[in-house]
Amino acid sequence: MRQVVEALRLAFDQGRSQREIAQALRVSQSTINEYRSRFAASGLTWSQTLPGWIAAPVAMLEAFGDQWPG
Repeated sequence: MRQVVEALRLAFDQGRSQREIAQALRVSQSTINEYRSRFAASGLTWSQTLPGWIAAPVAMLEAFGDQWPG
């Protein structure tokens, strides 16, 4: 779960590209694309997962459901 939250944080807070995020987290660009796509499909905004990291895990679980990346 930390990797998903970190990928989204890098995208939304730091404006990093999909390629930069993939390299930083040592995953494929398609993995980052999947994270972002599922987050977008959840209907949430990044600001809704704040303040702090308290709400983010709940939002991520709702967005990913039983398809949580391992």
